[in-house]
Amino acid sequence: MLHLINISKTGSLTDRTCESLKHEKYSYLGKASPYANVPDPHALLAERIESLVSQEHAKWASVQQQEPKSKTT
Repeated sequence: MLHLINISKTGSLTDRTCESLKHEKYSYLGKASPYANVPDPHALLAERIESLVSQEHAKWASVQQQEPKSKTT
């Protein structure tokens, strides 16, 4: 049962990250803030995507560490 709760946690983390990535995509394509007046918007997009993915990975790792280890018999 606890395993299912952790799947739910990681799923919601993934959903939030997905929505954040979509937001970045459309902000970049629309040349909206923070991409509007920067010398290299493509580089900024790459940095922001890397940050979001790194945060997702750190949160996922944290959830995995909290999951009780299953015993094999």
